[in-house]
Amino acid sequence: MFKKGNLLIIVLFFALLTFAMWRFFTVREEVIETILVRNAQLVQARVEEFGSEAGGYPLSLDDPDGLDWTVAEKLEEDGLANPFGGIAAFSLSPGDTLPQKFQPGVVVYLPLDTSGGLARDYRIATYDRRGLRLSLVLAPEEQ
Repeated sequence: MFKKGNLLIIVLFFALLTFAMWRFFTVREEVIETILVRNAQLVQARVEEFGSEAGGYPLSLDDPDGLDWTVAEKLEEDGLANPFGGIAAFSLSPGDTLPQKFQPGVVVYLPLDTSGGLARDYRIATYDRRGLRLSLVLAPEEQ
């Protein structure tokens, strides 16, 4: 049926195919994680832009607080998208904590120290394919 040399070639072929498939899925996950980090950084850039104009960070991504725009509107203009579908960004209420598990692909904004109608601090996190929080949590740079 199969000669010994042919069988070895078939085994090597399937071993290489298995490695190639494993590598493909590994690289795919790395690309998705890069997209998630970029999304979190985009939210942070817009929150910082809001903060520079309003004198503090928004209590919600939908909060204009006297400005003629909201962070959510700017993110929509930027084309922020969840790589897994569904909502791309979500605001938690002041006093909440960042959950360890959330909807996959969502960037979560948490305003902190909310005296005077604006936040003085924030945390931004994003969640992987399984809904687990990535280790990267963004915050304002120290002044």
